[in-house]
Amino acid sequence: MKLTSFLSAAFLTTTPFLTAQETIRLAGGARLWLKSPAGQPPVTQVTTSTGEVRDSTWDKDPEAAKRQKDIRFPIRWWNWQDVTINFTPTYDGTIDLILNGMWAQEKPGSLYREETLWDKITATGTTVTNGSFEERTGAAPDGWTSTWGNYPEATAWPLSKAEALDGARTGASWHNRPLQQTLVVKA
Repeated sequence: MKLTSFLSAAFLTTTPFLTAQETIRLAGGARLWLKSPAGQPPVTQVTTSTGEVRDSTWDKDPEAAKRQKDIRFPIRWWNWQDVTINFTPTYDGTIDLILNGMWAQEKPGSLYREETLWDKITATGTTVTNGSFEERTGAAPDGWTSTWGNYPEATAWPLSKAEALDGARTGASWHNRPLQQTLVVKA
């Protein structure tokens, strides 16, 4: 199974609305998670064209940590980058693709908001719905959920002045507002 993603860090062009606990910082890295459901074995042979792959470090249950792959890679805010991730499903079923951001604490209880823009996510061996983020009829792009935080309006930062690689729109995520999609996989 192969996922290909083009991504860029969001750049600051306008003054965004922030909560008292958010300090914006340019992202130097991006991350995504591949998460197998409980009761299924972890995916294997996970590789990335740049960066690193590891089991989740925050889960206290070793078996759950193995089922969630944490994939991190460097990004540049001034241009789109092509990142390819390969993995081998060990079961027929589903896996969650979670587009995230780096976890970086400014001070206890306050994280840096490091937005990452995503575009043109494609896959071989499964289907990514709306991988170019063009379709949006609700709060988040169609086919994606944003369960940890409210997804920004298309006219709000960081989406309002973002230049898409493919089409007119991009997806955006940061650590406290990931985008998630469930993919169907076959062993």
